[in-house]
Amino acid sequence: AGPAAAGFGPLPPADAPLPAATFDDDAAAPGDDAVAAPAWWAATRRAAADAGSAHWALRLAAMLSAPALARRGAAAVDAQLRAWMRAGSTEEVPSAVAAATADPAMPAPRTQAATTSDPARPGRARVGSAQQQAGVPVSTRAEGTAPTAAARSAESDPPPPQPDVPAPAAAEPLIGLTHCGGLLYLAPLLPLCGALPLLEDPALWPDLPQALHQLALQLWPLAPDDPAALAFCGLMPLQPPPPPLQPSPAQQAALQQAQALLLTHLDQRLPDWRGPGLLARVLCRPARISADPGWIEVIFPLRDVAIELRRAALDLDPGFLPWLGVVLRYRYE
Repeated sequence: AGPAAAGFGPLPPADAPLPAATFDDDAAAPGDDAVAAPAWWAATRRAAADAGSAHWALRLAAMLSAPALARRGAAAVDAQLRAWMRAGSTEEVPSAVAAATADPAMPAPRTQAATTSDPARPGRARVGSAQQQAGVPVSTRAEGTAPTAAARSAESDPPPPQPDVPAPAAAEPLIGLTHCGGLLYLAPLLPLCGALPLLEDPALWPDLPQALHQLALQLWPLAPDDPAALAFCGLMPLQPPPPPLQPSPAQQAALQQAQALLLTHLDQRLPDWRGPGLLARVLCRPARISADPGWIEVIFPLRDVAIELRRAALDLDPGFLPWLGVVLRYRYE
């Protein structure tokens, strides 16, 4: 059957008043005043080839928004269309109707409407804007009316300031205190004096950090977890030290030879301090060890600057030590 047989006749012209209707009634209530067609109806008439085409676009959009209308016939669809027209705002038009009636030459409306099923009224649709359904307050003031004092205040007041969210704090370096910070002056000397190959021998040592840790404990009586002893083998303060090791005769001989090479090198670099107290004067220096992964700083008190160490270039930053895998720096403050 064609449209006429289905009961879908043309609506009145776009510029003619439409009989009023309500959402709850399928026909206009007696005595209701006529209402003018809203802007979205006129825009559809301009975009369509004729009034019939616009009417059918609106009907299809209405049935997509509220499928139950299709089962109730053309009168129900037309009555629902008039109810939406009577609202006089695109905010009260379901999204399918707004999409079907959009004029490409006109700017898009500020909001899109949404429909949700009404559990209390099976077969019907609850119409409301997307902002209303999301719980966002929407202005209901009719167009052309003056805003109230409260509305003007709400529109003019700036939004409340957002609380400042602090940026995530950077990880703090690990810091340890030692009375033997001068031990780190010897780390860059190991390859220069020839001691490093003795400690890298895989036939003697499980790994280099354990050999360096054993040499540090032999050079000066330190606790295994002393920050200076840990830094000497490339570890940060509070990290567990290498496993304890009872040196074999071959390992003990390598450690003694490495110590002798270091002392000979220091004698040549520090002739003014040559003698039995040389090692104590170089090693026994209070310091803070500040470390990040791959980065170790030894911070000495400014009052402990020694002209002899500066003249021998022992307190110059060695930079990256590839065999240790860290950057080593000295600092006075």
